[in-house]
Amino acid sequence: IGAYGEAKRDPRRGAEVFVAHCAACHRRGDVGGNVGPNLDGLAARGLGRVVEDILDPGRNVDPLFRLASVTLRDGEVRSGFNPRRDPAGVTLADPATGRDFRIPSGEIARVEQSGASAMPTGFETSLPERDFHDLLAFLLGP
Repeated sequence: IGAYGEAKRDPRRGAEVFVAHCAACHRRGDVGGNVGPNLDGLAARGLGRVVEDILDPGRNVDPLFRLASVTLRDGEVRSGFNPRRDPAGVTLADPATGRDFRIPSGEIARVEQSGASAMPTGFETSLPERDFHDLLAFLLGP
């Protein structure tokens, strides 16, 4: 994977990259948010799959992390993850906090669920190559 070999990867720097670029949504250990998938145990997926998930986040999106949009009767649109609908309304996980919020049925005009990932495409282009490799070392490490 590029010019930086195994010996030059620095998982400690990778932890800093994780905090700066990933922890707002993802959790690993006791650091990060719960908006996106938890990354504990990610090493079991292997380097190839982890790189694929980063480079093409829309390829394998868990249904729990697909964004849903709820259009209210007044035209306002509210978005969240993991929509759970029952006769009384819809419960969603807030994209910013991961906490659930509820919208009563009487306020809902339409619910649509996207197949897309909320993780931005092109994430890897926002990092210097060294940071990307250090992040991989952190994510795939113990």
